[in-house]
Amino acid sequence: MSEQALRTLPYAQPTHCHRYEGRVAVVTGAAQGLGLVIARRLAEEGADIVACDLQAKRLAQRARELQEGSNQRILPYAGDLSEAGIADAMVRHALGEFGRIDTLVNNAAALIRLRLVDFTEDLLQKAVRWNVWNTLRCCKAVLPHMIERQYGRIVNIGGEAWRTGVPYHTLLAGIGKGSMVGLTATLAGEVVRHGITVNCVSPGGIETEADGAREPLPPGFREPDWTRVLRGDTPDGRRPGHWPHGPSDRGRRRGCFFRRAGGLVCYRAAPGCQRRNGDAVTVYRREKPGERIVCTSYPPKI
Repeated sequence: MSEQALRTLPYAQPTHCHRYEGRVAVVTGAAQGLGLVIARRLAEEGADIVACDLQAKRLAQRARELQEGSNQRILPYAGDLSEAGIADAMVRHALGEFGRIDTLVNNAAALIRLRLVDFTEDLLQKAVRWNVWNTLRCCKAVLPHMIERQYGRIVNIGGEAWRTGVPYHTLLAGIGKGSMVGLTATLAGEVVRHGITVNCVSPGGIETEADGAREPLPPGFREPDWTRVLRGDTPDGRRPGHWPHGPSDRGRRRGCFFRRAGGLVCYRAAPGCQRRNGDAVTVYRREKPGERIVCTSYPPKI
């Protein structure tokens, strides 16, 4: 990724909104990438943040930086939220520190991009736990408090690879991100009577290191050539238009900037956003100056 990209993508558009003053938001996967951008945006708008992640050292450093930059309280909580009892302990800790939780953003995911036949049993288990169970456990842990207060905002982070057939995303997108759409719709119908909304923001491809991190992570579990998809090529050299499934190649190749996805998350989690419930919003970047942002909602609101 070029230096120009690192300069322009992360926080180029500061916010002057103050929709979250006096409120508390839990953001999972907040040590880097989109989770870090969402946590920063919420803090800029006045929220105190419970930042959760597996990476304890990186999380502590980012929490210090966020607190210094926003003057809001940032409470780091390191742990594996997919394990039984960890999400419940996180919620108890947050309530002990702040006395309330208004917003939950389920962003944490395991970015394991491989062909299905290349997954070991251990990686299969990790992919499901870290892409599904963490979100389920966080929702279950926070809902009793939100139901008692008759208020809450939950935003699940999806992704468009499940819908566009991007290679190497069978577990990450097909099982993980795709399931967020169904979970969002069904859970929204279950809790709407309690003043709680559940929505999903589903961005196009985002390069994690574009958050401007000075110490980017190693590539991790991924097929080395998967990023060629975003440039319009399949691994065997075919153009996306020749793929046997999915919508147009334009949707496959279009990524999404952090600031656009982060801003949409903060809108859907805001106190005033009460008429949108149970839907998933897809968002891509502009391909050329002056072009409108591609944004689609599905299924219908509840």
